[in-house]
Order: sequence, then structure tokens, then C-alpha cells
Amino acid sequence: MQLLTRIGRLRKHPIPLRWLLTVPFVLQLVGTLGLMSFLSYRSSLQGIEALAYGSMQDSGAHLIQDLDRYLQSAHRLNQSNMAALKAGVISLDNLDQLHRYLILQHQQYPEITSMHLGTPAGEFRLVHRVTPQEIADRMSFLLPSDFPYEAGRSNGEDPSQLQLYAISQSGELIRPIETVTHQDVRDQPWYHQAVETGSSGWSKPFQIGAKNLLAINAYNPFYSPGGQLLGIFSANISLDWINQLLNGIKISTDHYVFIVERSGNLIATSSTEDPIYEYSLLEHSRNQLNGQVPAVTNPNNILFQRISAKDSSNPMIQAAINKLNQNFDSLEIIQSTQLLSLPINGDHCFISAIPYRDMYGLDWLIISIVPRSNFIDKAIEVIYRNALICLFVLLGSVWFGFWFSKKISRPLLRLKCATQAFIQHHSLHIPATSKICEIESLSQAFVSMIRDLQRAESFQRLYQETLECQVAEKTQALLASKAELQLITDSIPACISYVGTDRRYRFVNHAYEVWFNLNKDQIIGKHVWEVIGSTGYKKVEEYLDRVLAGETVSYEGKILYQGKKIRYISVVLIPDHDENQAVQGYYALFTDISAQKQIEQSLQILKQAVDAAQNSILIVDAQLPDMPITYVNPAVEKLTGYSALELYGKNCRVFQKEDRDQLGILKLREAIQDGKECRALIRNYRKNGSMYWNDITISPIHDSSGQITHYVGIQQDVTDQQLVERRKEEFLATVSHELRTPLTSVQGLLSLLAAGQLGSLNEMGVKLFNSANADAQRLTRLINEILDLESIRLGHSRLQCQWVQTFQILENLLLLMQPLAEQAHIQIETEISASQMWTDPDRILQVLINLVGNAIKYASSGGLIQIKAEQNKDSILWQVRDWGTGIPPQNLNTIFQPFQRLDSSLSGDRKGSGLGLTICRQIVEAHDGEIWVESTLGQGSAFCFRIPAKNKQSVVDHSNRSQVVVTTNSVEGELEGLNQVHRDSDLSEYATLEITMDNTNDPHRNTRWGIT
Repeated sequence: MQLLTRIGRLRKHPIPLRWLLTVPFVLQLVGTLGLMSFLSYRSSLQGIEALAYGSMQDSGAHLIQDLDRYLQSAHRLNQSNMAALKAGVISLDNLDQLHRYLILQHQQYPEITSMHLGTPAGEFRLVHRVTPQEIADRMSFLLPSDFPYEAGRSNGEDPSQLQLYAISQSGELIRPIETVTHQDVRDQPWYHQAVETGSSGWSKPFQIGAKNLLAINAYNPFYSPGGQLLGIFSANISLDWINQLLNGIKISTDHYVFIVERSGNLIATSSTEDPIYEYSLLEHSRNQLNGQVPAVTNPNNILFQRISAKDSSNPMIQAAINKLNQNFDSLEIIQSTQLLSLPINGDHCFISAIPYRDMYGLDWLIISIVPRSNFIDKAIEVIYRNALICLFVLLGSVWFGFWFSKKISRPLLRLKCATQAFIQHHSLHIPATSKICEIESLSQAFVSMIRDLQRAESFQRLYQETLECQVAEKTQALLASKAELQLITDSIPACISYVGTDRRYRFVNHAYEVWFNLNKDQIIGKHVWEVIGSTGYKKVEEYLDRVLAGETVSYEGKILYQGKKIRYISVVLIPDHDENQAVQGYYALFTDISAQKQIEQSLQILKQAVDAAQNSILIVDAQLPDMPITYVNPAVEKLTGYSALELYGKNCRVFQKEDRDQLGILKLREAIQDGKECRALIRNYRKNGSMYWNDITISPIHDSSGQITHYVGIQQDVTDQQLVERRKEEFLATVSHELRTPLTSVQGLLSLLAAGQLGSLNEMGVKLFNSANADAQRLTRLINEILDLESIRLGHSRLQCQWVQTFQILENLLLLMQPLAEQAHIQIETEISASQMWTDPDRILQVLINLVGNAIKYASSGGLIQIKAEQNKDSILWQVRDWGTGIPPQNLNTIFQPFQRLDSSLSGDRKGSGLGLTICRQIVEAHDGEIWVESTLGQGSAFCFRIPAKNKQSVVDHSNRSQVVVTTNSVEGELEGLNQVHRDSDLSEYATLEITMDNTNDPHRNTRWGIT
């Protein structure tokens, strides 16, 4: 009751203007600042979480790449040994030679700890890298001056005994240093695992020999053609390097990264003081120490135990693994990247668990821990600073509000006093002037109002006298307005009429006369049914009843226009009320909407056509924020599994889910920013989560002013095509690996033959060597050209364009091709009129090498080859001409296609892959140029290609052409250092010219160029 009483008192007493101006302003300011502070705090926390997770995911991705590079070297080494065994470089029949090969191989792989070969007969060959610390700790009997490798081989009579030797750098066994017992290779865990699985794989982590280091073994069994086990190659790789790798990861000032197996045992950790295993000497080993033979050289004297993450001495690691086990019941459940935010030891921490697997059976978890306190301290500092600023702003604003309200209310108070004085005493008191223009205007209006009131009485008498005169004038003006109204309505193309309650016309405009082919005299006063006909009247009678009942009516219909054609009309009927709100008639407005109806019908047909389209079509609004989807056809619903209602109003990101960092999506974004049409290939995801490849083309839609209003996207599911391309790339990768590896071994053996390391060759041996060497080079060149052609076709080899002087390209060409020309007794003549060009110089040089190489093949001895570079208006024309055998007319249209070669009657014994000209065409077309050939059989050929000049002002056209003629005697000493074997071989097998390019987009290889 007391509260109600106080409210009643407040209602009786008006609130001062000062408080009305100040209080809402202060409340609004306080609310705004409070909301801003709260939102700032929340956005800071969200930004911290996003930053932490992003850093952890980036470091995890880099760590996986480093692990792949480090761990897979062991399997690559085993595969290399397998390839050497298949190629006959090594053989199980000569284990000593094989042992030496393994020793030399081991020196090329610093990351490999030891290499092994074991056979079912118990033959065991070992190579082990010894560190200086092992020698100092007497873990090995090598001397400090010895080559830091020791080799072991099993005793032929007792395979369980392994004799260790010191070796030389060339792989020779120098002296025995130790005999280790109980080392039968068939009892080794990795040997048993390889026999059981029958394929390549990893062993479980184990102790390396007698050392206190953790390692894993990569094994690879090999079998005879009949399926009998011949032996097993294996390589040990230390996991100590992974600890160093984790220790180098920098996510924040205080973080931990560790790797565990699915069982929870530690593999590696970034905490250097936290061990991942423990070891100790067995009791009987301690009793055997006599100061001469270290007991730890025997693995049986060490008790080696793995440490589980749950038993780690680091409380953060221990707490994190316990939290993961609580959340997921078991580490085996974690099959994808998990990002968690959990309290650990009183501090909120961010945790990421990233699975790491490889094709050989490794299944680890990479776990990162970052305390949120590492990031939040700076955020709290910013929040405190913002809060202090907001407080000062609030205090200043409150003071300004009080001062400003006082300034405004003071002149209003004076005006109030003047008003009360006039009411009480009828005296005019002029208030003081104010600097506020509105208040000053109000004061002047007040004074003017008082003076007007004083003059009102005198004006009243004059008004009575002139009233009748004004009424007459108004009546005359009304008649004039009616005529003007008639003139205005007659100019409107729509039909306008007024009908009384008796449903007879009282007013019509000129359009009414035209529509019904009647004049106004034939319409005014007539009933509606007399004008529009009984049939039309029956259709509209219902609407006339409603409008005369006081309802505004709108409807659409169709009428017969002058008895010839049908018109669609839109009708609005508005009732006319008198001062008592009684209906005294209605106004009618007829509008012709035939054109609009035709457009609607066309749009309906267009919609039906789009809905029936097989391609997926969607439209987004480019003028709304986030460009929402406004239309999808049924094909989109069928392709994605989303309904149209689920997609309307959403951005197209719904199809990419979290997979948004795609090159195709970046390309689409750039096109949208530039307002251009674009086509891209991206990965999309259906509603059920399945992925499909989407070939999408987007096109902008402009309005009449040229502004982009919408984008239309046409999509096509090309998953099957991408699967074919992927299989093709996998096949090319297999070709690159499975063919290059044995070829490399073959060429290595041929190099040994050429160097005479395997003895001198007789005449027949030299011929066989030349033939084998030529065939190996030809096959290598064929593989390289096939992969190069596919890389160019897929766009993996991107152009690295720059401004380059034309004579520099020509100098490089002559330096490479002049020895070939001199050997064939052919003269090369050059003529250039272009100074520089915008191009990829390495690629253009590749084209010229192929063309000049072909010209040397088919030119006759003592002949001439002419090379020209000519500057035209908007391009540069290159021409390579020879006067050799020429090309038949039927081959001119197919010469640039893959594997197209001339008839043997024309080419003789000149061999080539048939891909050189195809690669030339791909490179020229990548420069937006064109290439062609002009040839007459028996008179020679001219290969021409044109490259557009991208910047015409930068290409200088010389009127005086400079000509350079190079003969076979113009370059002395160019052939020095060339291999004599290559000098004596066939011209087509003279050399393989290799140029290394930046080909980071090609996952298979570095591009190699050769002469066809």
C-alpha cells in the first residue's frame, strides 16, 4: 500500500525536465558500456579458444609431415634393397658382397640406426652405426679412431652366435671386436612378425641392442616366385629424434606435446625431464662386473620397461591422458582429431588428440596440452584497461548530461514564467533571448501568438463581412478544380470511374471511353450492367455488393477488349463515405496487367524448365549479407539430400561443412570479389556427410544499372570422373616409382661397367654396353616425357613468367645444341629481331631444344638449320627451319599428337618417344600461343610457334635486324668433358639434357626434359 501511495504522489507531481533529460541518457550510457564490456570479454575468450585450437592443429599437421618424412625412410631403404636384389645388384648366393652393399647403403641414411638381413637358414647380417658416446661408455669395443660403424655376421655352424667386426669406410671387415651369444635371427621379434604377416610392417617399440634407447623396426620379407620365404630385410630407426622434434614445437610458453600408443605407453614427449622408459642392470649382471667387460653390452643384462602416460612423472601428461580415458572410455575409440577444453590441476587447458597412422600399421595418438592461462593474461589486461576507460567516459558523460540539461531547461523555465504572467494578468512579458535556436524560435512564436490574439477580435469582424464573398469564390474554384480533375484523369491510361449507390455512373475518364468504345454521354447515368454487359455484370456483382457495404475490394480478372481480344485487368473498388460514414458511392480503378500476366507466364515456364533441368542450379542474393540462397531446383535437392526449405536463407558454405580451405573455393571467392564468371572444381558434402566432387560454374546477374544483384551457380557431380583421374595419377605414380627404381639400379650398374670397376670390356662387351645404355636412357626419357606431359595437362607445372632477353634464350640453346650440330656436321644460323619477351624462359627453351633436336635428326650431313625470332605487332614469332627429308602431307595434322612418329622409311633408325612435339604444343598453348608446321616432302620443314606479347610497350622492335651465323667451327672446346661413349653413340641417343624446374605442385617427381 505504501508503494502504491508513493506512485500516486509521483503522478500528482510532474517530473522536472532536467531529470527527464539526464536520467534516460545516463541509463542508456551505462547499459551500452556494460553490454560492450560483456561482449568484449566473451569475444576475447572465444578468440583465445580459436587461437589455441588453430595453433595446436597447425603444429599437429607439421608434426605429422615430419614424422612421415622421418619414419618412412626405413621402408624406403628396405624397398631400395629389394629393388637391388631383383635387379641382380646383390644376391643371396654371395652374402659377403650383399653385406658390403648394406654397409655402403647404411652410410647414405643417417637416420637409420641399424640394418639387418635374416634368412630361414639362420644367416644373419648386421650393420650398426656407433655414436662416440657409446664408445666412451664402453657400449662398443670400437676404438675412437675406428670408422663409427660395426658389422655383424652369424656363425655358419652356430647361428645363435653373432661375430661383430670393425669396418673401413669402403665396407671391408677389418678385425673382429666381439662375439655376442643368443642372437639367432630367427628368434628376433621382428623376424617372427614378418613371417606371420608375410608383408611389410613395423615392430613394436623395443630396446636397441644393449642401449637404453627406444626404437622400432621396419621389416620387409621377400619370397621366391613359388612363394617360398627367401629372407627378410629390416631397419631399426631410433625414436629419440621424435623427442627432439616435439621439444622444438612452440605453441605457447608453457605447453606439452607427447605421443602414445593406443595402449597408453609413451612413444615420445616434449618434456625432456620426463622419461618414456626406464632401465636397470639385473642383479646377476651387477655381480658379474669385473672392470674389463661391461655387463651392459649384453642385452640380457638390462631390465628395460616402457612407461605408460598414466604413470608419467609429469602431472599435466598424467591428467590429460586420464581425462581422455574418462571422456572416450578407451584411446582406441579416438579415430579423428578431437579438440577438448578440460580443467586439469586447477587450470583450464586446451587439449587436442590427433590420430597418426601409416600404411605399414603404425597407430599412435599425438596429444597437445596448452593451459588457457598462457593466453588469458593479456586478454584480462586489455579488459581491465577497457573497463577503466569506460568508467572515465561514464563519469564525464554524467557530468556533461547534468550540465547540458541545465542549459536547456533554464530558457524553457523563463518561457514558462512569461506564459503564466500572460494568463494571469494579460500582460506581454518578452522572455530573454537564448542561444538555442529552437528555444529562441519558440520564444518568438510565443510573442507572435500573443500579438495575434490581440489582433484576432479585429479580424473577426472583417471575416464575417468577407465570408459570403469567399464562399462564392470557392464555389467557382471548385468548378474549375472539377474540370482540372477531369483533364488529369483523362490523361491516365487506367480506367477511373465513380458510381453511386444506385450503381449508375456519375464520372468516367477518357480511358473508359476507349476501353468500351463509348463516349461519356453514353456512359454517364447508365447502370453498370448496361455498360459492361450482363455476363460481365454477373462476374462482378459480388464485388459491387461488398464495396457498397463499405469494404475496399481488390481483384483480378479478364475482359473482352472492344470485342476483339482478352485483357487481364487489376480492379480496385474504394467506397466513398459521407460525414456520417454512410456509403454514398464508390470509386473504381481498372489497370491493364496483360503484359505483367504474360511475364508471369513466361517466368512460370522458365521455372518449370529450370526445375526439369538435370544439372543442379541454385541462385544466391548478392545484395544481402552473407549472400543467402534464394532458389534451388529439384536437381540440387536430389544431389545434396537437402530440401529447398533447409537451404533457403543459408550460405553455400553448408555444402563444404568444415572443408573450406580449398583452392577452388578461394578461386570462387576471388571471382565474386571481382564480379566475374568463374568455373572451379571443389569438394562438397551431402546432408548424410558423404563427399562428392562438384564442377561448378558461377555467373553474375546484373540489373539495368549494371549492378550485380544475384549469382547463379550450375553444378555437376563429377565424382566418377575424379575417381578416374585419381586412378590415373596413382598409375603414373606407380610408373614413376616401380620403373624408375630398377632403371636407376640398371644405370648404376652400367656406370660401374663404364668406370671399369668390374673389369675391362672386350669389343663385344662395349657394343652390348652401348646398346644397354642407350635403351636405358631411352626408357628413362620416355617415362619422364609421359609424366611431364601429364603434369602439364593437369596444370601441376605452372608457368614462371618473367621478362627475359631473347638473345639469352638463344645463347642457352646454342650452348646445349651446338655439340650435337658439330658432331652431325650441321651449321646453325640464327636471326633475331625481338629484344625481350614475357615468358617462362625454361619452358620456351624446352620447346626450342625439342624442335632443334628434331631438325638435327632429319637434316642431312653438311646441311643448315635456321632459327628465327621475329617481333610482330602483338606477338613474337619463333621459327626453326631445316632442309631435310620433310614430312608427308598426311602426317601434318597428327604430328603434334602423342606417340605420333614418321614412317620408318623417312625416319630411318632415328628413335624417339613421339611425345616431344606434344609437350611443345602443351607449353605453347599454356602461354596462350599457337604452334604449327610447314613442310614439303623432300625439301625440309619449318616448325613455327607464336607467343603473345603481354606488354607491348616493353617489347622493343628493331628496324635493323641483327644476324648471327654459327658454324661447326665457331665454338672451340665446347665438347670438352663430354663422355666418349656418348660421342660414339647414335645421334638420337647422344645425350639427355636435364633442366630442373620448380615443380612443387607435382607430387611424383622433378620434371626432366629430353630430345625426342
